[in-house]
Amino acid sequence: MKRLNRRRFVALTTVGTTGGLLTACGNNPDAVDLTPTRITDVANAPTLATNATPPSTGGQQASTGGETSGGETGATEASISTIDINFEPKELSIAANTDAKITVTNKGVLQHDFHVDKLDITSKLLNSGESDTVTINAAPGTYEFWCTVPGHKEAGMTGTLTVK
Repeated sequence: MKRLNRRRFVALTTVGTTGGLLTACGNNPDAVDLTPTRITDVANAPTLATNATPPSTGGQQASTGGETSGGETGATEASISTIDINFEPKELSIAANTDAKITVTNKGVLQHDFHVDKLDITSKLLNSGESDTVTINAAPGTYEFWCTVPGHKEAGMTGTLTVK
């Protein structure tokens, strides 16, 4: 059996003490606060986390006075929700050359809006739980929409508006 010399004694003592300190300073899993943080200053908001909810491939939603998918005419009313860094659904279809109303509802925690650059349409900036309705009267075509909050478009908060 090997003798315990001074060098080994110091090494074992250091390892034992370090292990004991790390164990004693560990996190208390019961003390974690899981309530979301409300961000009032969107300009200084953090960017998208790597574990954020990925965009879904949801279909179209809501209409009166027209078909919502696969038909020759578009809807005169539609609804869209903002959730995390995502639009639900990501594709909307509305009627061409008529006043079509799109209701935007923020179901997420962060502030969001709905913007169609080519049509110069933007909803108001919505806090969690708020809604706004925009009216679009456009020629037939395909238009991209997105959220204008800095970083949201770049994080994938975009969609397609089909006017037919």
